[in-house]
Amino acid sequence: MRSIKSLHYFISDDYIRMIKWSAILFLVVSESLIIYLFAVKEYGCLGIILIGIIFAGFLIIIYPYYGGFLVIAFVFSNFGPLIGGGIFSILLFYVICAMLISKYLNGEKFINHQINVGILVFTFFVLISLITAEVKELALEHFFQYVKCVLVFFCVINLITKKKYIRYAYIVIVSSSAILALYSIHRFLTSGISGLRFSGVTRDPNYLALILVPTIPLAISIIKTQKNLFIRVMMILSIIFCISTILMTYSRGGVLALSVTFLWVIYDNRKKKIFSFLSIIVLIILVYLFITEFSHYKKLIHLVSKDTSFMQRLNLYQGGLKMIIDRPIWGVGLGNFLIWSSRYAGLVTSLVAHNIFLQVGGETGVFGLMAFIFILGSAWFSIRRSQGITLRNKDSELNFLTVGLKISLFSFLVGSMFLTSHFDYALWVLLALAIVIERIATYTIRDVAV
Repeated sequence: MRSIKSLHYFISDDYIRMIKWSAILFLVVSESLIIYLFAVKEYGCLGIILIGIIFAGFLIIIYPYYGGFLVIAFVFSNFGPLIGGGIFSILLFYVICAMLISKYLNGEKFINHQINVGILVFTFFVLISLITAEVKELALEHFFQYVKCVLVFFCVINLITKKKYIRYAYIVIVSSSAILALYSIHRFLTSGISGLRFSGVTRDPNYLALILVPTIPLAISIIKTQKNLFIRVMMILSIIFCISTILMTYSRGGVLALSVTFLWVIYDNRKKKIFSFLSIIVLIILVYLFITEFSHYKKLIHLVSKDTSFMQRLNLYQGGLKMIIDRPIWGVGLGNFLIWSSRYAGLVTSLVAHNIFLQVGGETGVFGLMAFIFILGSAWFSIRRSQGITLRNKDSELNFLTVGLKISLFSFLVGSMFLTSHFDYALWVLLALAIVIERIATYTIRDVAV
């Protein structure tokens, strides 16, 4: 037993130090070689890309939590497809390996939470839905997407383990989303097509709005907790870029989620007159644009009688309910709502549910839907518990961060009532951060008690 403990001590201290210095040495030699290839042999941008990859790789090995930040950045910037289709999967696999090695060498345990039970149960029904699926290829495609979502969740809850990491994660989310918004603006300005809706790298305008809306309350929470002028200005500019892009997506669900976000922010800051006044002005502008300014929003005036899109969504919702009632146990199979929608909704073309709960219920059945709701509920009540703990502990910074995440998750779910986003990485990052905040708040109050 003593030899095992001494071996563990050796691995945790001296061996790790040796690995770090070896990694740094190898990094210096490798980058020197790549700089030579880039500068002397003139291999172009490939050298810069390789330098970045090698540097990031060794940084993640030495400090795995940087890998968590990089995963979050990829999720909210959506720039993976620009570099390469499989780059995100490779990054995720690499970060998980680095995390597992770090956990083993340091003797750390993985985070355990009741949400894990919900994920296991939901995974069971997802696996069953693979069997019942009519189109197996489509089901497998969605299954692998779900696996990656769980791995993203697994990375975040085990790598973002300190209060300052939560703050850094928020800054990464907001800045990455701002970059995505700026890219969308640039794409619009250089397209030369009038009347074009803003869109992201691979996302359609509605999904672009969905991923940008939750970043705004996170940015506001950073503004409240940070005294650094540069960071505060960066957060304000990010909010401006994101709001502008959301409006120009002409996404009614996105603007509705944005309006709900500002209503909540106004209510939480009702005692701060200047902040409330500015928020009310922004909300009035949103309502005005939503109803009268852009032709896409004028559809709201004639929703029932003239809006084909609204009637199509209504038929989809009715068809989704019929699908759940007709196949309540196993559903139609993962990813197969698209195939069955034309049969149940009576549509000419096959469409996804455009509602997160109908999509999950139609594909995995009632029990799968209940497990998914349990996952969302666990995260939500974790945030509520964290808020109570931070108020009792008078930890204003963590309380602001908690409130920002609560509004962020709620706004994402509001937007998801009109989109299919159950396997969106951004949702699983927000769920993971909810668990992380509760754990940090709990351990903070224990430290104060001690």
